Amino acid sequence: MFEFQMIQARQDELIAAADQHRLAREAMRANRSNRSTKDRGAGESRRSRRGSVRDVLHSVAR
Repeated sequence: MFEFQMIQARQDELIAAADQHRLAREAMRANRSNRSTKDRGAGESRRSRRGSVRDVLHSVAR
């Protein structure tokens, strides 16, 4: 029984670390992007707009 608890605790640690890592990555990605959330239409993810023709044209026009 004790071994199972150890495994469970280790799993929880790993999950927490993965969450932390994901949050850090998302924060970095948000900082890198110069488009604010306000520029983005409702229901439009940041990823869906990356590399779109419109974005390329906008970056050329800047």
